[in-house]
Amino acid sequence: MKAFGKAVQRPTPPEEEPAHPHQCSVAGWGVSARLSASREVLLRSALRGVPPGFRTSRRPLSGPLLPFRTSAGAILTTLDGRAIRLGVSRKQVTAYVESRLESLASTHSPRFAFLHAGCVEIDGHAIVLPGRSCAGKSTLVAEFVKRGARYLSDDLVPIDARLRAHPFPRPIGIRPVQGGAATKASLTSLGLEPATRPRPIAFIWCGSFEPLVGISSFAPQSAAQAFAALLAHAPGAQVRPEVIVPILAGIARTVPVFVGVRGEASEMVDAIRARLKRSSSKSATYHQGRR
Repeated sequence: MKAFGKAVQRPTPPEEEPAHPHQCSVAGWGVSARLSASREVLLRSALRGVPPGFRTSRRPLSGPLLPFRTSAGAILTTLDGRAIRLGVSRKQVTAYVESRLESLASTHSPRFAFLHAGCVEIDGHAIVLPGRSCAGKSTLVAEFVKRGARYLSDDLVPIDARLRAHPFPRPIGIRPVQGGAATKASLTSLGLEPATRPRPIAFIWCGSFEPLVGISSFAPQSAAQAFAALLAHAPGAQVRPEVIVPILAGIARTVPVFVGVRGEASEMVDAIRARLKRSSSKSATYHQGRR
């Protein structure tokens, strides 16, 4: 997740919690946090950054405190006992809350294994596309949706113990140029139709984007290879191995996993759809033969 702001010279002691008058708790994905602000407008800005799957509550909940206050025209927060200057724009509060809560859920959830991945739904099944930052996940997801798939996520995918991918429909981030800063756009502005229910995972491709590649590659992975490939994209692996390992092991044993390199998103979408169609045809033939 992104780091925000610069440390101020005089740190706040770790045990000190500012008694701000405007407070709210948020909970989701099995984790919770507390928001507090010296002004109502700062709390509203903080709440705009609450990620999908979280709910708000006025009653106190446990979890880390995210306090916000103003000083000399700047907005400050506290992290690990240090005062952090976010800047002068309330948009920084929104972005900071989004980043902190996404990090909290993806690393500390007691029930879900989060993957850094894009995800779409096709014919009732989830297609999961793990990749590192700048790997083109959002562009690939957007191309899938343009071709009729439903949107689950472009960056974080929560997976439960039943091996189902859950929607995490945050605003999608598109990079105008490879490696550049992503510009986020709302789902409605892009005409994206988000999925509303968890879906069983049917196909996983882990890879990266190379502009000179003409034909995307698909190297099938053994269960051990698939587990290692998925583990590399699980931000909570070291914090919650008792949650992450069983879920990823189950996926590695039961879901086809491929690694490779892709070129243009349109060619990749065609290639994955063709593989899904062949897989569906083989399954239908197998079941007809058993009747």
